[in-house]
Amino acid sequence: MKTKYNVPWYRSGWLRWRTWRCPEAGLEYLHWASTLTNEEWLDESEKHKAEPTYQANAAKEIIELYTWWTTTYRNRPDPYEASGWSAYCDACREENGGSLWGSLKDAKNPALKKQGDKSLKLLRKIEETYEKEDEAMMIRLIKVRNALWT
Repeated sequence: MKTKYNVPWYRSGWLRWRTWRCPEAGLEYLHWASTLTNEEWLDESEKHKAEPTYQANAAKEIIELYTWWTTTYRNRPDPYEASGWSAYCDACREENGGSLWGSLKDAKNPALKKQGDKSLKLLRKIEETYEKEDEAMMIRLIKVRNALWT
């Protein structure tokens, strides 16, 4: 393990005076834990009924949450860019001589006002979707919190 994950010198031996974390080692442990079953407690006649343990189910859930948090969540498109709201604000600034103040509510260009209304509606929808997804993931995290370790 020490050579596989390049553990620093200050984390080996009896004097461990600084913290060191390794995501790869943690994920390897979780992948191993997700394969655990109750097979060793079953009789020979019941070996075909082996089921994942609580630890295995929790490890699978933690892996999914970790992957969502580190990959999916961080790579979601910015709602202001995806909805076109940023482009609308830029167009308003351009039309108003560089000032955004007052130009959003008093848009004189009907096409620009229509673009703003459409962008704002889409922005609200994207933010609501993100909020629901975040809430669902936080609920999943709370449910698996007993299986988390530091």
